[in-house]
Amino acid sequence: MLLHGPTGSGKTEVYLQACAATLERGRGAIVLVPEIALTPQAVGRFRARFGDRIAVLHSALTDAERRDERERIASGEAPVVVGARSAVFAPVPALGLIVVDEEHDASYKQESDPRYDARTVAAKRAALEGAVAVYGSATPRPESWARLERLELPARIGAPLPAVRIVDLRREAGYPLSAPLLAELAAVEEKGGRAILLLNRRGISGAIHCRACGRSRRCRSCDVALTLHADRRLHCHHCGFAEPMPERCPECGSVELARIGAGTQRLEAELARRLPGLERIRLDADTASRPGALRDALERFAGARAAVLVGTQMVAKGHHFPGVAVAAVVDADTGLGFPDFRAEERTFQLVTQLAGRSGRDAPGIVLVQTFQPDATPLVFAARHDVAGFLAQELARRDELAYPPFRHLVSIIVSGAEPAAPARALAELRDALRLPGVRLIGPAPLLRLRGRHRAQLLAKTSSPRALASRAAALLAAAAPAMRGDGLSAVVDVDPQSL
Repeated sequence: MLLHGPTGSGKTEVYLQACAATLERGRGAIVLVPEIALTPQAVGRFRARFGDRIAVLHSALTDAERRDERERIASGEAPVVVGARSAVFAPVPALGLIVVDEEHDASYKQESDPRYDARTVAAKRAALEGAVAVYGSATPRPESWARLERLELPARIGAPLPAVRIVDLRREAGYPLSAPLLAELAAVEEKGGRAILLLNRRGISGAIHCRACGRSRRCRSCDVALTLHADRRLHCHHCGFAEPMPERCPECGSVELARIGAGTQRLEAELARRLPGLERIRLDADTASRPGALRDALERFAGARAAVLVGTQMVAKGHHFPGVAVAAVVDADTGLGFPDFRAEERTFQLVTQLAGRSGRDAPGIVLVQTFQPDATPLVFAARHDVAGFLAQELARRDELAYPPFRHLVSIIVSGAEPAAPARALAELRDALRLPGVRLIGPAPLLRLRGRHRAQLLAKTSSPRALASRAAALLAAAAPAMRGDGLSAVVDVDPQSL
């Protein structure tokens, strides 16, 4: 079942009552949240209702803590389990309910071995054990919208959804802080309150570009631009490589080095310069890496008189922030330009989820800065029209044979030599030409950590059969591939392409 309703419409209360009804029948429940960072908030709500009958499972626990929790679960002492995706395997003796909160979140898919999607595992486990699986979201996946029976929660409790204003950056100067956004933030600075700014890029700027020769500084091991950080070093966010910011272009010697785009660190610095009365709290992978950093940042934000929370997409995920009057997507084009068929879906989800953080206690406003004000996901998000967006997205995917109308199977080969991965996949492609299977590629991917990569993508209605055939072919070719220094990964329904 899909539980759909806007943020603040009472989905968590439905989960709590469903768990209570499950316990009354003598059965247990698993409640999944997409990220470990969200477990303390969820555990607090469930523990307040069920006390010590709650167990917590996620990969950040120590081996001893995980063993103790699993023993409590298996013995029946803790029949309600709250945790991230791996909690779907919790040894609940008589499972009656699995809740998948924020079911749209790609974090439920584990992209490393063993590869699994906790949402798929939840459905299969519920079917095998006679349990009910409930998937909840304000912005469900098109796959869930099309396949699942729906229960609608029609409105937010206590306050209307905030107004969404699209700011056309083609007509506004002052990026990353346009005049309309500055005006809203100045009101927060003057009157008190809280604001959230989402910019899905860490660092000071997205790239360093030479105006003379046109070259950008790139990672020597990955085919990606290096990002300038506040430590005056250029960082690769994939492999960790870093180098000092050059004074001159290493290619041509020019001193005309330009910073392209903005990151969370630059945005924080701009706020300090333009609005010094606002307390600035930055929340991204750089600041949230140490234990307790997320909790400390959220407590500072909740306790401040006038504060702005600056962060990447983690600020839009499931947190309840009191007193947020302004929320803004600083650069919506970052997601729209991503080469993935899910780019529009994720942009719509990001804007809608961020809107849900604003105006819960009082009227709020959401600003979306973009150079593409007519982009489909932004138009629908501005109207809070989830059903309209999903209808259009499903029609597009049906036409192009994307999920939920076909499954995807991705085969990625990597190696040290540039042409070898594509060559190996070209040989594999000939053996995978089956009725009802559409093959795309092989196509080159970004080089990562010194490994050249290529991908073969298949659209099929029988993903298990195709993946098994691909695995058998790769197993037969394994000795030759190892000799060439190649490795391969087969992934069914990958969350990113």
